[in-house]
Amino acid sequence: MLDEIQRDVPFGTEPGREHGVRCMRLNLDPVRVFPRPLIVYLLIHIGHYLTALCLHALGFRRGRTPHLAYWYRETSAASDAPPIVFVHGLSLGLVSYLVFFTQLCRRHGADRPLVFLHLDHLTYRFPRLGVPGRAEMIEDVARLFERHQLAPAVWMGHSFGTIICAWMCNLPDARRYVRRSVLVDPVCFQLWEPDLTYNAIYRPPPNWLLQLMRCVVSSEHGIALTIGRHFWWYENLLLPEDLTHDTHIVLAEHDGIIDACKLADYLDANSVPYVLLPRAIHAQFLLQPSVAKTILALL
Repeated sequence: MLDEIQRDVPFGTEPGREHGVRCMRLNLDPVRVFPRPLIVYLLIHIGHYLTALCLHALGFRRGRTPHLAYWYRETSAASDAPPIVFVHGLSLGLVSYLVFFTQLCRRHGADRPLVFLHLDHLTYRFPRLGVPGRAEMIEDVARLFERHQLAPAVWMGHSFGTIICAWMCNLPDARRYVRRSVLVDPVCFQLWEPDLTYNAIYRPPPNWLLQLMRCVVSSEHGIALTIGRHFWWYENLLLPEDLTHDTHIVLAEHDGIIDACKLADYLDANSVPYVLLPRAIHAQFLLQPSVAKTILALL
């Protein structure tokens, strides 16, 4: 294979081996799990319970399909505005997004149905039925839309949640559930590049925030299992030609997980519009209300 590559590229390689260079084999390398005492899961479970109480107070009701839990809030107002479906990223659960959800309800909840997907395997809960794949997830989304008689929706995904949005955009059977999409801190583009895998798993964290994310989030059992054994880049990849509907992409200049500037160049080359937030970090909209307002305006 190396000989074939050298015939096609204008440069060669010298004989020998570069010692110390390691290959990143995400689906073959040992899953990197940092053990946690049971009390951590108990405290986070209490956080899930308190979040459920808050969502109930906001008018949401919990629903479930075979592989998917969700929160649904209907509206009695007569409006042609499309529903909003939100898909979270790797986190401690929906508690991380509770302030944003409150803002979302105030801005759009009066006349639009709202759906918040809750992915158990990404929120400090051991997967009871395994990690659902693309086919299972789309089947459950179809059940959800049929159960609540929802029109094609605005899909908003954050970080890992943009992969679920990518599935909805690049499969013909799923596109009928999408009216437009808002992708914040997307990890579904340019998956042939090493940046996402290196920054999320292999790179020594360059600052305290990424160190905290590595210790608290990505090394948790369910999350690490999802990344290390159920992340298939060719399924999760979103290409510009898959964006057959109105799409808004929001990038953070200092993301730390993806190379936002490289992705911006890629989107420019393919005439895909985006918003680049200067001096912003990953999940900036959860920390800064003004950024959240910018995203809410796109919905």
